[in-house]
Amino acid sequence: MASSFLESVPLEWETTMSQRDDGDEWQCVCERDWTPTYADLVLDTHRLWSLALTIHPRLWAYTGMHHETGDLFWYVAPPMLEFD
Repeated sequence: MASSFLESVPLEWETTMSQRDDGDEWQCVCERDWTPTYADLVLDTHRLWSLALTIHPRLWAYTGMHHETGDLFWYVAPPMLEFD
């Protein structure tokens, strides 16, 4: 499942896959080198969440993006948590 997600992520994202430390499930980490507006940040994050959830409801996808304020935001799906 995680490899299906990895292959589906757009090429402008750098995506890696690894086994979670707290179990036998897999996670994908997605990073993109750009500084989006807040609207673009939300849009791209929801696109990746939707992609992860269509493959499996328990596939974890971490997305890290720089906000226009210069802060780096990390989003996790699922559940929809936000870290800054």
